[in-house]
This record gives sequence, structure tokens and C-alpha cells, in this order.
Amino acid sequence: MADPTSAIASALKLSIGKLGQEVAAGRSLSQVISQAGLTSQQVSEAATAQQKDQLDQQVANGRLTLDQETAMLATFRSQIAAVLAGKTPLVAQSSQPGGFGRGGFNRPQNGQTGSNVCGG
Repeated sequence: MADPTSAIASALKLSIGKLGQEVAAGRSLSQVISQAGLTSQQVSEAATAQQKDQLDQQVANGRLTLDQETAMLATFRSQIAAVLAGKTPLVAQSSQPGGFGRGGFNRPQNGQTGSNVCGG
């Protein structure tokens, strides 16, 4: 199952990195959504539809039952709603250091300073 941040970024037609840059620059998720000319409801619907398509494929391949898909979609909708409402932080699961997520946004590495990471 996709994480909510990845699904939101996809619905906004942004990379996770670009979404992270927008938020790190001080924009709220609501502002980023408005800048894209969308509403939170539209982003939620697009993210959920994308997730449903992926889960439908797993049902078709026999990897999930319809009951499992229904439960997973309910959980995903709750997660998306929490992120869009600001109740859950916007975090992508990333194993890449310096990425937006577990590694931290623009975390210096290999002795670099923060200004070097951003090209400054």
C-alpha cells in the first residue's frame, strides 16, 4: 500500500522531493494544494482512486481478497484525511539520506554543510 504522502504528491503531479521543498519553504499543504488549482477533496479522491487501482490489481492477481481491499482502502482514506487535515505530519517513507522523510529534508552528509546540500 502506498504511503499517504506519495499518493498526495502524485495527485498533485509533484515528486515527493518537490512537495518536501514546498513544505520546507514554509508553505502549508493547503497552500500547495491551492497553488495546484485543486481542493483537498479532489486530492483525496485522486489519491484514493490511485490506491484503489493498485489494490484492484492485487485482487485480480489473487494476492488480496475483496474484504482485504475494502479494509485497506478504509485505512488509506483515514490516513489521507488525517494528513490533509493536518492531524498527521506529511512524511514519506524514504531510505535515501537527505530526502523528504525518515532521512530528513536536505540533511547534510559526508561532511557537507547545509548550504552545500542546497547548492548555496
